[in-house]
Amino acid sequence: MTSKLARKLIPAVAALLLVPFSALAQDGALSLSTSTSAEFGEHVATGADQAVYIYVEDGENVSNCVDSCTNNWHPVVVDAGAEVAAEGNVDASLIATFERADGTTQVSYAGHPLYTSRH
Repeated sequence: MTSKLARKLIPAVAALLLVPFSALAQDGALSLSTSTSAEFGEHVATGADQAVYIYVEDGENVSNCVDSCTNNWHPVVVDAGAEVAAEGNVDASLIATFERADGTTQVSYAGHPLYTSRH
């Protein structure tokens, strides 16, 4: 990852974000839980066990990763009004959703919008 954009997207492994995504249920509900890998240690991950990233240019519950940024960094989105469940070490009070500029509903943790890599 040598691009300026890639350097700004970092794995969500800080103590604040030690909690990952675990499973997208068949009813469309998303649950969050902790995942561990040799590369990142304990981190946030999707149900497909993909690491979840934050973008340092984002604001609290505001995504600045738009247009070409989303070609490589896919926002973690759910249906509007969907519940996001917490499992294991996840603090449910830190999970939120917000509306992106494109009208989709993105998931955040502790105010940080979450993304997965398309690689």
